[in-house]
Amino acid sequence: MNKMRKNDLFKSYRPKLLATSIAAVCTSMIATSVTQASDIDIYQQAKAGDITLMMMLDISTSMNGGGTARTDLGLTSTDCSGSNTSSSSLPNYGYSRTYCTVSSSQFNTLSTGNATNRAKAAKITQACNIQGNGSYFCGDRTARMKDAMYELLNGSVTKGIAQLDDTKVVGLSTFGVRTNDNYAEGAILLPARALGEMIGTQTHRQLLTQRVKGLNAITYTPTAYGYAEVINYIMGTRPDNNSLNRGFNNSDISTKTGTGTSQRYNMPGSLVQTNDTQECSGQGIYVLTDGVPNSKHALTQNNMRIGLGDTSFSCNTSNNWDCQHKGARALINKNNPLGLEVRTAVVGFGDLFETVTSFDRNKTQAENIAAIGGCTLNGGCDTDAKNAAHWGIVGGGGWYSGS
Repeated sequence: MNKMRKNDLFKSYRPKLLATSIAAVCTSMIATSVTQASDIDIYQQAKAGDITLMMMLDISTSMNGGGTARTDLGLTSTDCSGSNTSSSSLPNYGYSRTYCTVSSSQFNTLSTGNATNRAKAAKITQACNIQGNGSYFCGDRTARMKDAMYELLNGSVTKGIAQLDDTKVVGLSTFGVRTNDNYAEGAILLPARALGEMIGTQTHRQLLTQRVKGLNAITYTPTAYGYAEVINYIMGTRPDNNSLNRGFNNSDISTKTGTGTSQRYNMPGSLVQTNDTQECSGQGIYVLTDGVPNSKHALTQNNMRIGLGDTSFSCNTSNNWDCQHKGARALINKNNPLGLEVRTAVVGFGDLFETVTSFDRNKTQAENIAAIGGCTLNGGCDTDAKNAAHWGIVGGGGWYSGS
């Protein structure tokens, strides 16, 4: 087998193509890292290793409402009116969407208007779903996130999106999670398994699809704590969060092994790798968020230490971003119990991300951070959107606008 260089985990994102960009992750992790190999060799070699992705989804209340679509797309209430919820909007994926509506007449006005209005019409055709009467429903951030995940898993003939193949290993987590009347800091909803693996009478792909359909944005935004939860899952450790309202206790039983005080997360089997399979395997955390953390916890540092296997790891738990940035650096530098390079990528939903300079895979880390502006190489940035972008850059996966 030809040896494979480690390559950037994530390709660039363009509006409306979130599912396509995530799917491209799997190709770029393997295919573009091969040297002196034919196309056939590339795909043959890819079969020798695994691609493991943990999806980390923001289900905070700020992801909700037709107003988020207007704000993110630069539309007025005349352009896109109301905030309605329907389970029968197109495409019908089996769940409700909240959206604002661009009537067919208003879309015609915009598409035949001045340059500013034509630019609006172009955004609408990219980011909104056309209905049978010619109107467009522009989904809120939650709807767009769920559509992207659904299309990643199942494809879309209309949009020209191919589903991930059965060999890809994908898990699902959220930050936070709602249990009865309490808000937990994060949870692993489903373990990372091959999409084609049979679990009883269903494939893992079907189980993931069901979970995505049922997601509702009803929590706070405990970003750092949720990230620490995912790190502990990947490494097969147990975070220090024994309260009934904390992540480990609210994670699905299928993500755990052992009993009682010996119970811990069951590390994905794809991460048990030989030196040879490490050469043609890749693993990463893919975060989808509107980028404004609003829930910090003192346990975050300790949970990071447990997951990373480093008692000297230190971060400022009173800061919204310090723990994510430092945790991402540790993962990309293989400072973890598995000695694996784990990349972190961030997709940001919201108009604030439109003003942040796009990630460029051809630039160095320092150059990408400098291009954002208002950041320091080893510190933080002056806005939440920039800090979210910084997280993806130092995590080696990059950042992308999902608006």
